[in-house]
Amino acid sequence: MLKWNDEYSIGNDRIDFEHRTFLGLVNEFQLARQGGAGKDKLARMLCEIALYAKFHFCSEENVMEDIGYPDLQAHRLQHYNLIEVLSNKMLGLDMDQYEPEEIERFLVGWFVKHVTHEDSQIGDFIRHGD
Repeated sequence: MLKWNDEYSIGNDRIDFEHRTFLGLVNEFQLARQGGAGKDKLARMLCEIALYAKFHFCSEENVMEDIGYPDLQAHRLQHYNLIEVLSNKMLGLDMDQYEPEEIERFLVGWFVKHVTHEDSQIGDFIRHGD
């Protein structure tokens, strides 16, 4: 289970709030999977995560647009690719091609890597303008 820490904060209240919410959804998926939730329950939770991710990505991209973030297009492409991978994993879960544990690892890795590597650059730009 991931807990929020300062490493995940980028320094924008709106984005940080949304990241906390996303982290909470990932943790709920972990708890459900570890508690033996069925495929249908996990699929519904993944649908919620995917919908929230789409909302969050739009919101984050709006912030980047407003601050003149220079790598907006590349970041937007990463968002698109993450949604595509998640959609494929959701379909794979439905077709018994992916195990819930594998999807859980993907979600945790996605959150940690994207926030600490990609989104942290937005925070650097906000703080330093570069």
